[in-house]
Amino acid sequence: MLRILIGLFLVVIFSSCGKQEVINKDCHCGTIINDGIIYEQGKNQYWFDVENSCSGKIKRINSSPEIWSETYNGDLLCIEDKQKW
Repeated sequence: MLRILIGLFLVVIFSSCGKQEVINKDCHCGTIINDGIIYEQGKNQYWFDVENSCSGKIKRINSSPEIWSETYNGDLLCIEDKQKW
């Protein structure tokens, strides 16, 4: 009986020590660290400063007013049509 309890205890302990999940970073994505509006040539230009998830580099991205108004600092932003930066 004692062997069965020890065996069950070991099974429970070792089954909880599974592989840790590896986080794959998408190098087309980053975190918004700043945003703003610039008034130039008679119209507003909306922008984000985005810190790349892989390289840590910061890039200024122009945006539409719809996306800009629904996105906040700290949000993840992915750019599909751009090279990794």
